[in-house]
Amino acid sequence: MEELDLNNMKLPLSKKRFSKLRNAIRTGRVKWMEMSEELMYSYQDFWKSEKYKNMEKID
Repeated sequence: MEELDLNNMKLPLSKKRFSKLRNAIRTGRVKWMEMSEELMYSYQDFWKSEKYKNMEKID
C-alpha cells in the first residue's frame, strides 16, 4: 500500500486527498490520534460538505 504522509498533507482537502485519507483510516493505516487537529477538522468539514455528497465514487 502507498504510504500516506500526514505531516505534508496540504489543506484544504481536495476530493483526491480526502479519498486517500478516508481509505487510510478505513484500512487502519492512519489513526485519528496520529492526525493533527487542523487535519481532523478539515476531514470532518469535508465530510459534511456538498463536495462529499457529490462524489460519485470514493474508493
